[in-house]
Amino acid sequence: MMKARLKTWIESRPALKRIFLDWGLGSKIPLRLIAFNYIFALLSGQNHLGRYSVHYTSRLIAPERLILKGNGQGSVASLALSAGCYIQAGNGIEVGEGTIWASNVAIISANHGMGTAGVRDWDRSTASIVIGEHCWIGVNATILPGVELGPNTVVGAGSVVTRSFSEGNQVIAGNPARVIRVIV
Repeated sequence: MMKARLKTWIESRPALKRIFLDWGLGSKIPLRLIAFNYIFALLSGQNHLGRYSVHYTSRLIAPERLILKGNGQGSVASLALSAGCYIQAGNGIEVGEGTIWASNVAIISANHGMGTAGVRDWDRSTASIVIGEHCWIGVNATILPGVELGPNTVVGAGSVVTRSFSEGNQVIAGNPARVIRVIV
């Protein structure tokens, strides 16, 4: 009875309908976590409240430059469930369908520019980060500006990805990351 009333209430609100029913997040992310993330974001003013639910211990900077391709179910769920992540999309980040990441992942798309007269902004000279479809990014991994990861790339835990691996279908790990094996 309560679930039916909740579903009717969600369907009457277009934004909630899109998040829970169209994207299927009600089945992937516990409602209490989405609610907690939302309330924490409101109180702290830290996370973007519009497009995505961000885990309350994670930080999303420049959310308007973050693009989750496809219907984004895997990526949107990772954004809401993965704790302690730092995602800075200053130069843009594109994440392919079905890509997931663990906790404490850092994805940094722009370095700090050292402007004149104390004006500091992001360095716009690097390309955006492009992460292909169905990638896995392990705990404590760091992806730096201009990196492109091909589809089905696995980034090992604690890796620092400083260059592109656009071929895909491979496991990369280390600091700096290198190809450990090819997935056939």
